[in-house]
Amino acid sequence: TGTDLLVNGNYYISQTDNTNGCSPSDTIVIAVTIQESQVPQIANDNLVFCESEAFTVADLGATGNGGVLNYYFSDGINLTAVNTTDLLQTGTYFVTQTGPANACESIDSLEITVAIGTTPPPTTANANQEFCVIDNATVNDLDLNAGTNTLNYFFDNGTSIVAVALTDVLLEGNYYITATDPNTNCTSTDSLVIGVTLNDTPAPNTSATTFEACVTDLATVNDLPATFIGTPNITLENPPNFILVIGTDILVNGNYFLSQTDPITGCLSSE
Repeated sequence: TGTDLLVNGNYYISQTDNTNGCSPSDTIVIAVTIQESQVPQIANDNLVFCESEAFTVADLGATGNGGVLNYYFSDGINLTAVNTTDLLQTGTYFVTQTGPANACESIDSLEITVAIGTTPPPTTANANQEFCVIDNATVNDLDLNAGTNTLNYFFDNGTSIVAVALTDVLLEGNYYITATDPNTNCTSTDSLVIGVTLNDTPAPNTSATTFEACVTDLATVNDLPATFIGTPNITLENPPNFILVIGTDILVNGNYFLSQTDPITGCLSSE
């Protein structure tokens, strides 16, 4: 009947005249060939991609036998045709093939499940962190929460953003930190930005680098010709060590090293 699906073979067609009820002595013969395109193939139909790498539909890796591949995406609700330049999304992709020897699209399709791995950036309770120059703090001293992820550190040197190691001494400026999930190997697309300020306290002021006093004067550390704007920190060289002294200690022959601590930043002068 007219609704039967065609199959390969010869079809013979005749007709009956509605007026006299006669059938023609000849029939028309139509040879029918049903063409079919091959379903595309893939080595792995369950793929994980990283959001940070911005893979496209062309990266799915489906192959045909010379025909044109057609891509469709399902988000679980709708099925839409997509281009090879479209960014991959989490969901299911269906791939068919047209040709190569015909204009037929394959009846069956290749189904590919795609998951886009996303990794959140690290977090911190303090996006602006202060350190003392004298402490020689390193990148490892930055206060942040990595969870179980591996961290990647970068520094903006004003010209470019360069990778830095945990053992590098901190510089003043902005650090950018991303996280890499050890399970998916996906790196966060966003970065945590930490601004670093390095505080230094100037050395005390002195009117002379040498000082003489009579033994009978019983001069004390307070008599040294120096003025402080912070908390004094004075040590006496006693090789191979240094001895911390206070203002009321009697002076002895030797070298005194004077520094001071800023009461606001808590930083000891580096010089």
